[in-house]
Amino acid sequence: MQRNHLIESAKKPQTETPPAIILLHGYGSNEYDLFGLKDFFPPHYLVISLQAFHPMESGGYCWFDIRWGEHGFSVNHQAVQTAMESVYHELQMLSNTSKFDLKNSILLGFSQGAILSYALTVNFPEVFRTIIGCSGAWLPHTTATINAPKPEERVKYNRHRAFIGHGTQDPVLSCSESDKVSERFKLLGIEHRYTKYPIGHSISPQEIRDISSWISEQNQK
Repeated sequence: MQRNHLIESAKKPQTETPPAIILLHGYGSNEYDLFGLKDFFPPHYLVISLQAFHPMESGGYCWFDIRWGEHGFSVNHQAVQTAMESVYHELQMLSNTSKFDLKNSILLGFSQGAILSYALTVNFPEVFRTIIGCSGAWLPHTTATINAPKPEERVKYNRHRAFIGHGTQDPVLSCSESDKVSERFKLLGIEHRYTKYPIGHSISPQEIRDISSWISEQNQK
């Protein structure tokens, strides 16, 4: 079943099937939330913003349910698996209908969208190799969470690149959550940049500029 999404065609495509920047919004939001970032991306990218699958009583949508407790958050791992598979299959379909190169595309997620982006890159490493995560976290019990990955596991990520950003004053997901993401990426051998910002649970103008510069740097490699 096709979900709601927004698409901005590449302004200056360099190939018939340009890469895309795929936006995954946060908990309780919708496909419009991150779409304004499209103006900061290089013009040869197509931009897609997906809407999450589950409507919430308070308005907006979520990719999967999150429960908060004394020791942080917890999730239903089958629901996460379903969300990952649904996003993966929808993007495969969209890459055929909208003619973009999925394997050379970038996932950009905020909050729950960043959590989902990290899960996608470790569970579908042959597809999702370039990740931008803003104010996210690493899911417990996700594939590749072992403390000492074997060489055959690390080799799956030797072409991966990531940008991690997080606010030091975030009251929703502590900056320590992105510390854990960075540590996992180091264990897996994923090249990444990790920057902290003096903000809460949001994306600052400086972070947007850093993301834009980082994307441009990746295009030069």
